[in-house]
Amino acid sequence: MKSTFRATAILSGGSITSILLSLISAKVMAVYLHPAGYGYYGLLQSFLGLIVLLSGMGIATGLVRSGAGPAARNDEVAVASLRRGAWLLFMATGSIVTVLLFLFLCFVFMSFFGGWNDNLYCTVASVSEMSQLTK
Repeated sequence: MKSTFRATAILSGGSITSILLSLISAKVMAVYLHPAGYGYYGLLQSFLGLIVLLSGMGIATGLVRSGAGPAARNDEVAVASLRRGAWLLFMATGSIVTVLLFLFLCFVFMSFFGGWNDNLYCTVASVSEMSQLTK
């Protein structure tokens, strides 16, 4: 019972910390970015979330489902091969999506915003997308 309570307390503490940091960062961004910049940021973040969702393609869920049997049997060779295959799939889909994301954002910036003002965002969004895939 004690370990269950401890695990629940740790998870709850992490969730509370995450919520508090989100509130603080939202306030700071709202003050510094103003309404137009904050809306623009929200648009780009939602686009990034969609890209991460599409590029994951359910690989993590499939890995858990495929790896449950070998993990229960302590079949380390099968688990290692599944892990290696998952990393290859993550890197392949992540690389393809990163290139497509970069090209699409370049098109959006040129077409709708009249220039290449936020080229740093393309790079940051691409790296962020890869880090989200490997969670």
